[in-house]
Amino acid sequence: LLAGCRAYGSYASMVADEASPRKAEALYLTAKRYGFRALSGRTDFGQAAAGNLDEFREFLQRYQKEDVPALFWTAGAWAGWISSNLGNVEAVGDLPALEATLERTLQLDDRYYYGGPHLLMAVYLAARSPVFGSGLSESKTHFDRALAMSGNQALAAKVLFAEYYAVGIKDRRLYETTLREVVNAPAAELPELTLSNTLAKEKARRLLEKTEEYFGSQP
Repeated sequence: LLAGCRAYGSYASMVADEASPRKAEALYLTAKRYGFRALSGRTDFGQAAAGNLDEFREFLQRYQKEDVPALFWTAGAWAGWISSNLGNVEAVGDLPALEATLERTLQLDDRYYYGGPHLLMAVYLAARSPVFGSGLSESKTHFDRALAMSGNQALAAKVLFAEYYAVGIKDRRLYETTLREVVNAPAAELPELTLSNTLAKEKARRLLEKTEEYFGSQP
């Protein structure tokens, strides 16, 4: 179940900005369902997440450090599904439960997968900022921690930093500089990150092509 969650979620993130929105949504939904099932050994995770938020926070205390992989990959798939469904009231209503899951994951092991829990929280805070206000300074803190924990070798973190934080604060120079660093960086510094880094480099090139779409034409 965890492998299915990770595989579908990773594939969804690869095609999210290339495929039709409905395809990405379907992939994220499949990943989310696998993840929810992987976390349902004690009690139905989806049912708990849909209930009272305070009770769900208590429910999350049942999970321990060995559950971090399932919590992390499920939260990533869940966040992807929400982001592809922002017009869906049910999806937006899941945001508080997602945030609680991210907080619990950070409490248990914030260094997992090269600081991945910090990266998820950073993206979450930056993405919600236009709706709820603030969040960007806290997002920057989490991005910095994720980048430090990966030794700046997880290129996907830099791409997301440009896509969410640099765009959020409307800093074109930071956006372009960060993405060019990714394009020019080697992909195989760490063998286990080679595929992720290769995909990150491709996405950085695509985002550079969208610079004017995000920031407008230079005078």
